[in-house]
Amino acid sequence: MRVLICLLLSTPFFCLPSQAGDVDTIVVPEKAPFAKGLIVRGKTKTECRLEERVADDIMRRVGNVYANVVTEKPKKGAYHVLTVEISDVFGAGGGGWSGPKHLELKGKLVDHKGKMIGSFRGRRTSAAGFTALKGTCSMLQKCSKALGKDVTLWLGDPKPNSFLGAE
Repeated sequence: MRVLICLLLSTPFFCLPSQAGDVDTIVVPEKAPFAKGLIVRGKTKTECRLEERVADDIMRRVGNVYANVVTEKPKKGAYHVLTVEISDVFGAGGGGWSGPKHLELKGKLVDHKGKMIGSFRGRRTSAAGFTALKGTCSMLQKCSKALGKDVTLWLGDPKPNSFLGAE
């Protein structure tokens, strides 16, 4: 079964065929953990809830590519597994007044036998500017939301060593 990815860009729908092929189930983690050894300071780690937020932002959109989105591996049948970790985050307190914030993810997609289908690194930055009155967490959540969209687009045509987002 071929699935289409449809995104609303301005007014018309923009649809892409999915590379999921005959696989209509994907396992998505409930949390995107911080990479081992990553130092995330203070309230950014405790209050922004980025591990849950990133996973939610991906989970919310991945149904555009796969018919079945689950958090645990099925006992039988073909499926893909998406793993995602937060590889870098900069979120100094002070919201927009303390400068831009950024969020970086690393992830991979494997089939049910463990064979690599694709991998990515994605990065989004939320600049100060008009967001000077926003808090640090809301700026990082904006990055997370954009990365959720980026990952969903990538799932439509996953390739090894892809870069998502803006550098």
